[in-house]
Amino acid sequence: MWAHRIAGAAPGSLATQRASIPQDTTMTTKTAADWYAEDGAYHQNPTNKLIHWLCIPAIMTALVGLLWSLPVPSSRTCSFS
Repeated sequence: MWAHRIAGAAPGSLATQRASIPQDTTMTTKTAADWYAEDGAYHQNPTNKLIHWLCIPAIMTALVGLLWSLPVPSSRTCSFS
């Protein structure tokens, strides 16, 4: 696979883990179980777990902040007559 081309790809690194997962070029042959198994393999990496632990709350906080900043018309200024 392509992991041997990455300079300094240490055994057990994310690059070598991705290379060890069979790559299927035809997306139509994968079942939902196949997709979940492949996704689960990526989430076993400690670095990936740390990134998710830090970034998912940050993304959700940013999303709430963006939604909160959207202007919403006041019920006093809206008239449906």
